[in-house]
Amino acid sequence: MLIRKVVRAWLGGWYDLISYGSVSGYAACGWLERKRLDHAALWTLFCLTRFRCVVLLLIAVQLIVLSLAWSWDLDGWRRDLFRAAPALLALPWLMTARKSAIKSILQKLD
Repeated sequence: MLIRKVVRAWLGGWYDLISYGSVSGYAACGWLERKRLDHAALWTLFCLTRFRCVVLLLIAVQLIVLSLAWSWDLDGWRRDLFRAAPALLALPWLMTARKSAIKSILQKLD
C-alpha cells in the first residue's frame, strides 16, 4: 500500500510538472507576478528544515553519482542517463511541493 501511494505521488508530481501553471489563480497573474509567486514559494520551502535536508541529500546523491560515472568510465547515453537519474527521480516531488506552496500563498493573498 505504501509503495502504491509513493508511486501515485510521484506520477502526480510529473502531472504537476507538465501542467506547470494549472494552479487556480496562478494563470490569471501576469508574468512578473508569477515569478514573484515562484520565488516566494521557493523561499517558503527553503525555510522548512525538512526541505533543506532533502535538498542537501539530493546534492550529496548527485555528487556520488557523478563520481561513480567518472570512476566507472561510462560514456554516451549511459553516462547521461546515469547522471540525470537522481534529478529526474526527485523532480516530481519538488514540483508537488512548489504547487502546494503556491496554493497556500494564493489563499493567503485572497
